[in-house]
Amino acid sequence: REERDRTGDGQADTWTELEGPLPRQRREDRNGDGEADVVIHYREGKPDRQEEDTNLDGQADRFTTFEAGVPRSVEQDRNHDGRVDAQAEFDAQGAKTVERQDENDDGAFEIVIFFKAGARQRVEEDTRGDGQPDVVVFYEPSTEASETPRIARREIDRDGDGRFESVAQFEAGIELSRRLDADGDGFA
Repeated sequence: REERDRTGDGQADTWTELEGPLPRQRREDRNGDGEADVVIHYREGKPDRQEEDTNLDGQADRFTTFEAGVPRSVEQDRNHDGRVDAQAEFDAQGAKTVERQDENDDGAFEIVIFFKAGARQRVEEDTRGDGQPDVVVFYEPSTEASETPRIARREIDRDGDGRFESVAQFEAGIELSRRLDADGDGFA
């Protein structure tokens, strides 16, 4: 077992359990209260799973799974009620590919955000709670990672029949046109 004082206050704040020369588990106290707030489990010396207590109440509420030492998924209980209400998945390089959000705490993910090369590409929202997206927003490809994605098209299924009656086109984030199928006959 190794103990380290990363903050220099004279108290150990990182404890590592070893299996031979490789780490098996590391516990970190990030707020200086003497209790581990982060626990990292290792497989063959590489991170395999991480559990974090983000609100410091003694219960892990953020869980990260790794493959080959790279984060591949994160689940989080953002409102600290004991249930996961946000998920994210990452590709082999660590770029986010999809994010799911339960915004009304009913246990279902109403919002799904898709990413390409780490940039937001599409957002699907289930506003009726029937498991089907009824608002879909597409984004223009970003030229820089720091650039805020701009909306390209928004589709809305107002009656839940699976057809999008309202389709709005955007350019540079500004709405240019909107097609409405008011009577649901498939024609605008």
